[in-house]
Amino acid sequence: MNRTKATLFGMLVVVLGIALGFSTMKDDPKKGNPTDSRKNESINPIQQDGPIAPIGGYDTDGTPYYTDNFDGANDTTALKTRGYFVWYRGTGAQGLGATWFQGNPAVFSAFNGPTSGYVGANFQVVTGLNNIDSWLITPANNVTAGDSIVFYSRAPLSSPYPDSIRVMYSAAGSTTPEGTWTELGRFKVNNVDVWERKAFGAPSSSATGRFAIRYNVVDGGPLGDNSDFIGVDALTIEGAAVANDIAASANVAPDRKHNSSISNNCSKSNIHKYRTANQTNIPVKIQHYRTGKLYQQ
Repeated sequence: MNRTKATLFGMLVVVLGIALGFSTMKDDPKKGNPTDSRKNESINPIQQDGPIAPIGGYDTDGTPYYTDNFDGANDTTALKTRGYFVWYRGTGAQGLGATWFQGNPAVFSAFNGPTSGYVGANFQVVTGLNNIDSWLITPANNVTAGDSIVFYSRAPLSSPYPDSIRVMYSAAGSTTPEGTWTELGRFKVNNVDVWERKAFGAPSSSATGRFAIRYNVVDGGPLGDNSDFIGVDALTIEGAAVANDIAASANVAPDRKHNSSISNNCSKSNIHKYRTANQTNIPVKIQHYRTGKLYQQ
């Protein structure tokens, strides 16, 4: 009888040990490719610090004067060669992942171009539980107030981690995050399996203006609850939309009048001349003041 009780007691201890002890074991969060997402993990989302507003509907003229579709190499060396600054400003030591890296088509494909043709950032840029702050700064451009940085971004489908991006601007062409930077807006990256267009306008003009995209997450990393993986693609810098059509008129003589009008996007031009006699081969000159180009027909 005592032997039976002892056997039953031993079996009970083993069962309790499995239930209470072994169930707390976790896989090593650092295993895997440093450009992967955390698609095999699941948590309850935790709100990012501060407001995250879906800003980004800035109007542009649709004509980019700077374009990068990230269709080539997008490792740190290649990005720097193209004039970008790449800064790690997270807390703690940098982790296994690069600050920004070549897109991983196993997570999701690019918005356009080759499937890996985008730039990515993820939770493995820091170690343990730390704050992520990964800067991607555009090359310097001659920016006019109201011009916009436009890009497409996304996160993995149904990712429960609230990845977020901040967009910055520096009229001083700052070369350090401690320089003169203005935040243009921030947003939670969408996880609905589509690339989402975002646009943010420059508040001031600069001959050496720079925009910055910051993958910025509090309590991120392999042991954090707020970071996973983001992608950025099809980046442009575009002029501001013109409020009204441009119109000009000139009275050459009492019997002649020339009127010209150009639409906002300059895709169509109409010139009218009021005179009874037809004329041909009238020269027309149009100058684009941003680029200094002169068009003549």
